[in-house]
Amino acid sequence: MKKLATFIICAALALSSASLFGSAQAGTDGGAAGSVYGDIPAGAWYGDAVRDVTERGIMNGTGGSAFDPSGTFTRAQLAAVLYRMAGSPAVSGSDAFTDTEDGQWYSDAVLWCSETGLVKGFGNGLFAPGDPVTQEQAAVMLWRAAGSPGPGGAADELLGEAAGIVTEDAREAFAWALKGGIADREGWPAPEPGSPAERARAACMLSAYCAYIEENCPWADGEEPRYIRALEEDGEMILKIDGKQLEVSWEDNASVRALRDMLKEGGAIEAGLSGYGGFEQVGALGQRLPSSDVRITTAPGDIVLYQSSRIVVFYGSNTWEYTRLGHIENMSAAQLRELLGGDKVRLTIELTRE
Repeated sequence: MKKLATFIICAALALSSASLFGSAQAGTDGGAAGSVYGDIPAGAWYGDAVRDVTERGIMNGTGGSAFDPSGTFTRAQLAAVLYRMAGSPAVSGSDAFTDTEDGQWYSDAVLWCSETGLVKGFGNGLFAPGDPVTQEQAAVMLWRAAGSPGPGGAADELLGEAAGIVTEDAREAFAWALKGGIADREGWPAPEPGSPAERARAACMLSAYCAYIEENCPWADGEEPRYIRALEEDGEMILKIDGKQLEVSWEDNASVRALRDMLKEGGAIEAGLSGYGGFEQVGALGQRLPSSDVRITTAPGDIVLYQSSRIVVFYGSNTWEYTRLGHIENMSAAQLRELLGGDKVRLTIELTRE
């Protein structure tokens, strides 16, 4: 399956950022922004960027004539910005985070960002919507929205003095953000990856990101964005049972995308499955995935996610609440029972480059 959520995200972000009140380059004048907000002094390093994101409708003031440049910009607020830039697509259901609530101002945005892979939380079920977003967290979210492009050089060289303080998971993203002028530009304070991206810094990063998208996504000419790599480079996701490779049609949903991300980040997944009920093999994945459970009746060959953390492969049928992951093709019910009907099997899922 060669569908890639980030391709769609880039298209939506490029089109929306290009069409919102024109475009402006992040700069250091500050005069125009000062005419809109009373708390931005003339010559402020973030002034043009604030004007740009305000004109685009990406960020607004905090009330009256204030922008509050040193104020907190949260993880939920950045998710909401990216969601609006993509046109606020329709969503349904709930995200898998344990510290977010339905019906909040950020709910649809965090759900969409989770489903499209822009946010992944902290690996323990937490998203921390009210926490200040750090500069490296903002860079990672923008990098994912751009399709996770290569940094354009050796990461350590691009990171420079930040190489020793940026977290390992954010190295490539922050290097890309530095190379692309999204995390740092002339006249800005030196980047601090682990420090909060206050509202002024967030405005500068978002303005610079919009300029990057407009430069690298020439949609008006019908060209493919130059930084979409994964369409060809991710490889196919394959499944093996006891070493036997099976042909699988994978679903295109948030659960499968998260599973693919697990493979890209951590390599092949090995899981011991145990027979249950005379119709399935079930085992733990070792990590929770986003889920959208519905009550279904499975068929032999179905692969589903159960309780967000268990993978189930069916050689019979059962009716329960699951999230579909895929289906094994070109095997009869009898062949599936012969393969899966024992007490235990070994499952392997891996990415294989074509």
